[in-house]
Amino acid sequence: MIAKVEEIKARGVHATGILVIDTLIAAFGRRFADSSLLNNSVDVSQVTDDLRAIAAATGWAVVLICHSSKASSDAMGSAQWQGGVDLILKAGRPEGEEVGELRGRGRGIEPWSREFSLAPGGLVTCRAVGAARQDEQEAARGAREAEDDALFLDAVLPLGADATANVRALIERGQEAGLSKARVLECLKRAEHRGEAESRSGPRRSTLYWRPAPAPAAAG
Repeated sequence: MIAKVEEIKARGVHATGILVIDTLIAAFGRRFADSSLLNNSVDVSQVTDDLRAIAAATGWAVVLICHSSKASSDAMGSAQWQGGVDLILKAGRPEGEEVGELRGRGRGIEPWSREFSLAPGGLVTCRAVGAARQDEQEAARGAREAEDDALFLDAVLPLGADATANVRALIERGQEAGLSKARVLECLKRAEHRGEAESRSGPRRSTLYWRPAPAPAAAG
C-alpha cells in the first residue's frame, strides 16, 4: 500500500492526499477470519498501528470507513478501532428524513455536530444543528409577513394623499381586517422601508399615512 502511494507521488500528481479504506470488514475481513477477533484489542491495535505507519510514511491522511452495529451507535467491534484513530466522524439519517446529523470527536477536539442534507448534484451541505428548523421557521415567517403586507396594503393603508390615516386609525382598520396592533405596526414599518407608504405631519403632532397612487399608464 505504501509502495502504491509512493508511486502516485512519484508521478508528481498528488504530493499529499487521502487514502480511503472502504470498508473495515472488506479490507481486514480475511485477516480476521474469526469474527470474534474484531473484538480483540491486541489484534485490532496491530491494524491501527499499521494504518498510522502508512500515514507517517506517506504523509497522507488515512480514512477508515465502517458501519455501526445494529446494537450500538458506535463503530463495530473493539473500542481500539476508536481509540487508535485521531478523529471519529459518524453520519446518520433517520429513514424517510431528508436531514441527517454528522457528529465528530477525537484527540484534543471538542465533540461537535452538524446537520447535513443532499443538495442538487449530489453535493452535501452541512450546517449547525437546528439550522433546517430555523430555515423552516424563517420561511413560514416570511410567508406570513407577505400575507400580512398584502392585506395591509389592500384593506388598511388608504390609497392616495387625499385619504390619509393616523396610526390609531390604521390599527383600528387593521384589527377589523384581522391584524393585531403589533402586526399592523410591523406592516407599516416594512411598507415605509419599501416606499409603499408615505407620510406627512398631521394635526396635534400626529403623522398621517397613505399609499401612493400608481402612476397613470403612458398612452401607447
